[in-house]
Amino acid sequence: MHHRLASPAVSRTRGLSIVLVALGAISTLAAGCDFRDAGGGHGHPHGPGGSHAADDAHAEDGAHAHGPAGRSVAVTVWSERFEVFLEHELIVVGRPVRFVTHVTDLQTLQPRRAGPVTFVLDAGSTPLEHVEPAPARAGIYTPELTFTRAGPWNVRLRVPLADGGKSDVELGAFTVYASADEADAAALPAEPDGVAFLKEQQWKIPTAVATVARRPMVERIVVSGRVEVRAAGRAVVSSPVAGHLARPADDAALPSIGERVEAGQVIAQVVPPLAGADLLAFESNRQQIAAARLQLALARTELLARKAEADADVARARAAHEAASRREAITRGLVERKARAARELVEAELAKEAARVDLEAALATAASYARSAERLPEVPDGESFDGGLPSVSLRAPIAGVVVARGASVGELVRPETAVIEIVDASEVQIVARVPETDLARIGEAPSVLAAVPGEARLRPITGEGGGRLVAPGLAVDPATRTAGFVYEVPNADGALRPGLSLPVHVETTHAKSALAIPASALVEEDARPVVFVMLAGETFEKRDVVLGVRDGGWVEVTSGLEAGERVVTSGAYAIRLASVSTAIPAHGHAH
Repeated sequence: MHHRLASPAVSRTRGLSIVLVALGAISTLAAGCDFRDAGGGHGHPHGPGGSHAADDAHAEDGAHAHGPAGRSVAVTVWSERFEVFLEHELIVVGRPVRFVTHVTDLQTLQPRRAGPVTFVLDAGSTPLEHVEPAPARAGIYTPELTFTRAGPWNVRLRVPLADGGKSDVELGAFTVYASADEADAAALPAEPDGVAFLKEQQWKIPTAVATVARRPMVERIVVSGRVEVRAAGRAVVSSPVAGHLARPADDAALPSIGERVEAGQVIAQVVPPLAGADLLAFESNRQQIAAARLQLALARTELLARKAEADADVARARAAHEAASRREAITRGLVERKARAARELVEAELAKEAARVDLEAALATAASYARSAERLPEVPDGESFDGGLPSVSLRAPIAGVVVARGASVGELVRPETAVIEIVDASEVQIVARVPETDLARIGEAPSVLAAVPGEARLRPITGEGGGRLVAPGLAVDPATRTAGFVYEVPNADGALRPGLSLPVHVETTHAKSALAIPASALVEEDARPVVFVMLAGETFEKRDVVLGVRDGGWVEVTSGLEAGERVVTSGAYAIRLASVSTAIPAHGHAH
């Protein structure tokens, strides 16, 4: 939590001037701001000491005293969900004080635009609660709170959530003075001196901060990479013979560029030219094949008929065997009860055995016909020999997408003609070119990340969800003096397009725990890295930093920052513009 004296309007609000000039977005950033000339005052009215004051009526008639003029405090706190920047004049017991409270949703970096918040005031007994039903304007609540006794009070802000839950933000301890004279005599911490950048500006950029902390860092070198098709992921379909290109037998069109084909799919046919003796031989062969097909069809029909008869014999033999078995069982029971002669049981047993033998013979015959039917092939459909010249079918050797076509229907193709080119990019290779001077720093199986264009985060190339190393850079290219580390990587979303160049972050053997910040916090100024540290909700300080190890989206800071400080990770460039521009007179933001 940060407490500070509120600055004069000129020092606290010059940031908006800068962004308006640099970004050319006066109409956008000025929404909700009151612009006036340098001699006519400024918007976002502050109290005599620069605090966010009450409305004009209160400011003019003094209907509400807010403690000694010019004495105000600002607080900035964070929870997991919200950032709260709060300004108030010094608190005197029994007198209402306006808490100008800026609430930022850290999930969206936008102001809380609607809904109530509850201020919980706790001095050690029964807490007091004040519900502010809605923001006075987007992101800004302006409750007037009255503290009933002097001394320290803990204040908590309760913010309801859309899912029915709530988020409590501890605002910290507040001192309530027994009188205005006591408040006037109180010593306050010095106001942080830095770049002013108002919450309204931060919400429009938008602006995000991150806490400086120690984390495990693995040094990574950034090398050039290229996406390539795997050898097994590319296929060129050509004809084994010269001839004219024709549609597939089903008269479908040849696949177009961008169309997906499946492995084994017939994509075209080639009709070789025939004349003279070759044509006569082909016609003779076609007639012989037609006769053979007819004989095969007759043989298959007769075989299937015999198989059907055998199946019927099996059914009859099975029924006879079942009947003989029942008669044998009945006779056995009667003989045991002395109701039939033993001779009749013997006859029944013989009849049952004869029926069993007949059944087994029928089953064997049926099985023989079934095996013959399986071995006898189906009659060919004769598409290559009926109604035209012979043709050679061209099939896709792999599943993938057609990326090139080298011939059209009717065109004469030769064995060297590439009719169709197919690429399967569901898995690709990334070749990372590591300079020979860095090879000694690379381990046996380094983790690798890639900066894919259009993606905010680095994509894992190895490890869970990534790919695998297939060639560990064993040879150095004499021209580039680099070794190629080749990775096979899944590409389900298609973002890794063959031929794409991209930076690759390769892990080295150097690892340590270090003070680190997101790389997005870095801003280059005069060829040196700087960051902007949030001193308070609307005040930032520019820091020169010395960098160390880079690990993906993180960078080590060896000098210039301390653990626990908060650096700007989004919107830092706009704050940099605010730090160097003085083009427009300073102004504030009205509540």
